[in-house]
Amino acid sequence: SITLIQIKVRIISEDLVCRSDFAEYNSDKNTLVLTGDPIVYKGEDVFKASKININLDNNDIVMEGKVKGNITEESKEDNKKETETDQE
Repeated sequence: SITLIQIKVRIISEDLVCRSDFAEYNSDKNTLVLTGDPIVYKGEDVFKASKININLDNNDIVMEGKVKGNITEESKEDNKKETETDQE
């Protein structure tokens, strides 16, 4: 079944914090589709796009449209390196 959520959506789980204007949750596929200025925080990483699809089984994120974000990577010496992405 599909559940639609509108207006200032906030979804918080153990690993993710999601904000958007609209969300569509599909319980059969355990997926979440965020639209309307969506933003997802996953640890120290930040994801922004026109549309964000999340597989809630494994927290995989697929972004569509204008994509922006900050991704923090750990190097071999455990130093963190921040990468900023801005794609259309």
